[in-house]
Amino acid sequence: MITLVLGGRRSGKSDIAQEVVGSGPVTYLATLVADTPVTEARVARHRSVRPASWRVVEEPREIAAVLRATEGTVLVEDLTGWVGNDVEGADFESLAFALGSRAGDTVLVSEDVSAVRGRLPAAEERYYDRLGELNQIVSRMAQRVLYVVAARAIEVPRWHPEGSGIVPLDARPGYGLPSV
Repeated sequence: MITLVLGGRRSGKSDIAQEVVGSGPVTYLATLVADTPVTEARVARHRSVRPASWRVVEEPREIAAVLRATEGTVLVEDLTGWVGNDVEGADFESLAFALGSRAGDTVLVSEDVSAVRGRLPAAEERYYDRLGELNQIVSRMAQRVLYVVAARAIEVPRWHPEGSGIVPLDARPGYGLPSV
């Protein structure tokens, strides 16, 4: 099963992801490069709260290869860092193939980019665009998506236009605006 744990910065995503994987054997795939005092502190916090029994693989770029080579449950912490490590070189297709071909459960953590507002410098805008694209790819593949707000998780249902009671906006008169 693929689970995407999505939320804003400091929302509690990592804690929820650790609850999702449970206490069994887990491979923790760390993508963040600790190259500043802030990232070093974040890595230290993650190390302090994860079980010592978990196998840890630190891989900032080739996560698809690690997923293909790893059996059992994997917690990917996180897609945000992975894309940031190589914005243009992050190979979404290889990652999608690796996710789709795994026998074990995979829980992936990523930052939600929908809250980013206003114009950004071109490099940041490209980064957020790429991360948003990746979040959509993984969400479409995932059997479960959890959205985390203030350390609380909300399960995001799949959108099924037929039989769900949800009508696509373009099928409504006035594109979803109430009739007057």
